[in-house]
Amino acid sequence: MKNKAFFKIALFLVVFGGALYLPFIGEKELQGEEGRRVLIALQMLETKDFLFPKLFDTFYFLKPPGYNWFLALWFYLFKDFSEWTARTSSAVSLIFTSLVFTWIWIKILKKEEIVEQKNISWVVLGLPGLIFLTTPEVIDKAIRAEIDGFYTFLVSTSLFSWFYFYEIEKRIMVGFVLWGIFMGLAVLTKTFHALLFFYLAWIPYLLYFKRVKELFSIPHFLGIGITLGIFITWLLVSLGFDITLFKAWLGEYQGAVSGAEVSLTQHFEAFTLDFLIGYAPWLFSFLVLKEKESFKSFLDKHPNFFKLVLFSLFLFVFSYLFHLFCLGARLRYMLPGVGGLVFVSSTVFLYLILEKQRMISKIGKICIRFLPWFCVFLSLSFLAYLMFKGFYYWEAFLTTILLMSGGIFFGFRFRKEVTYKGVFWFLVFCVFFIKQAYAAFYYSYHKEKFDYFRKAAKNLILTVGKNEVIYLCEETPHHLIYYGKYRYQALDFIYLKNCNPDVVSKLKDRWILISKKRFDSLGFNEKEFNKLKILTVRKKVYFLVKN
Repeated sequence: MKNKAFFKIALFLVVFGGALYLPFIGEKELQGEEGRRVLIALQMLETKDFLFPKLFDTFYFLKPPGYNWFLALWFYLFKDFSEWTARTSSAVSLIFTSLVFTWIWIKILKKEEIVEQKNISWVVLGLPGLIFLTTPEVIDKAIRAEIDGFYTFLVSTSLFSWFYFYEIEKRIMVGFVLWGIFMGLAVLTKTFHALLFFYLAWIPYLLYFKRVKELFSIPHFLGIGITLGIFITWLLVSLGFDITLFKAWLGEYQGAVSGAEVSLTQHFEAFTLDFLIGYAPWLFSFLVLKEKESFKSFLDKHPNFFKLVLFSLFLFVFSYLFHLFCLGARLRYMLPGVGGLVFVSSTVFLYLILEKQRMISKIGKICIRFLPWFCVFLSLSFLAYLMFKGFYYWEAFLTTILLMSGGIFFGFRFRKEVTYKGVFWFLVFCVFFIKQAYAAFYYSYHKEKFDYFRKAAKNLILTVGKNEVIYLCEETPHHLIYYGKYRYQALDFIYLKNCNPDVVSKLKDRWILISKKRFDSLGFNEKEFNKLKILTVRKKVYFLVKN
């Protein structure tokens, strides 16, 4: 098979990923940690100080700068500071991850001479890319301006480029050099947590093959040396060995292990129900593994796929178990292990398409034939709900019609026979249109009914006027700063590290933003100020005052 086949599939994945992720991506305002990530990146561009994350000349120690660098570059290339631009950084990172998986998959198919078969379908070549892009947990991170998408790209590329060159090509040194480079960049994105994924998969893998001595090999030490070299070089150039950094990271690790960040109920809910939803429908392909003899026979004929499945299974399962028992871990922490799910599921569908072709189980046939019509029912229910609530967004209406018509199409397609290739496309189709229906409705609804930070920033601008300077009293409300200064380009902000009454009294005829909690704790009195406006942002109350 010529390389042009990969480029055709890659082009399809780029178009499909863009169609899946990008619609409505800029409708919803920045939320959660998005404001902090974006603000640090924009301040890097403004100050030209890229070495260490800062907020108004104050070091931000909890995360290294990897994603901030990438996001700053993204803003620089687009010359635009919108929510759409910020979030596409994650979407593009994950689309590129799908291309990495697809390239490795096709290389292994060629090694096993599967691509030489005349009846091979091009969908077989794109299995891992499509499965990865349509995993709900991946979709959720692709539409956020957060670390997880870029971090997953780095860790996944590190792990599976290592696997391909180390295990398939037997170019051990190349495998560990690539591993070290991408792992070093991953450490600079989300600390040494990145190393965890590799060793959770590699150590059990070596134990299975009784090759534990490879842990002490020169290539392995070279890879570690490259990773540490990248980290230490950045640290020495930017900060030196400041113990504050390591204390901050240690505090993050302790919080994740001890359960300090979330309650036990929230933790176990995330790692049960949310886990099943977040990795459906591909997680359920693991059920095929119960067909031990038939599936094992397939893997015996293709030893490279046996190695891939084993390494991937260890990666995904142990990533899940490790974070399950870290009582403060969030489900998103294990996202870099999703490559394990992708390659196991891809191999399962490869086995089903090549070996079984048509679904044999009567119960399975009944379920698959029923599902498209269930989608039609859901589509009509969704449209009825929109009409009842008075939401007539054309995007939601269009998506509903597409979902319904697609369900009808697949319903008629499965009328006579049910093939596993058809089942795969149906699952891809369902995820695609359910996401679009959700985005069309919820993002438009959120923009109309919530939009707390955008509205607060506009109120702030209306109150003080354009091109004014606002002093921030010992706090950095990231979203307000982003919208006021960068998105609407109407305000400037100065951070006051010390905001006691003496400092504030010297700021004559200046606007000062103080949270109500800080206002009370510092002992201010409302009568001290000539002007006082109340600004409510979600559940937080600010006082905008002027001497």
